[in-house]
Amino acid sequence: MIHMDSMHFGMGNCCLQITYETQSVNHARYLYDMFIPFTPIFSALSQASPIYKGKLSDYDFRWETIEMGTDCRTAEERDPNNPSYLHKPRYSAASHYLSNHEFIQNYHNDTRRFPVCVLSMQEFKHAGLDPRMAYHMASLFVRSPVPAYQNELEFPEIEELTQKMR
Repeated sequence: MIHMDSMHFGMGNCCLQITYETQSVNHARYLYDMFIPFTPIFSALSQASPIYKGKLSDYDFRWETIEMGTDCRTAEERDPNNPSYLHKPRYSAASHYLSNHEFIQNYHNDTRRFPVCVLSMQEFKHAGLDPRMAYHMASLFVRSPVPAYQNELEFPEIEELTQKMR
């Protein structure tokens, strides 16, 4: 057993981050979607973190460690039988495609629906975002805006607001 109790065990591993500039929002959404199938391939090629705290682990890729180290879901949010269930941690793989491209619409229709912040969804649609992008953004706003440990910070106003937004 390797006891890792901090998000730094995942975030502290080296990685390559790419920032790119696109011609338009639609082009950015298309590129985002095209990177989704390549990510596992590149990840497999970079199996670079099998050793933690001087011990060989069965985790080859740092992303699994990041997911576990940053999982701020409550017990209710981890329970699949609970209405407030969130199927994955905050830092995780892409959940759905963003593009309005015909291929994405016809062949990748995202069968799994995720909880969204209804208030945010309405605001995004009112602001002119198309349904696909509004859904994506509202699915990000279903969580509290800042990960915090319960014993370090207490903001009852934020919890009350979060409950209203659901």
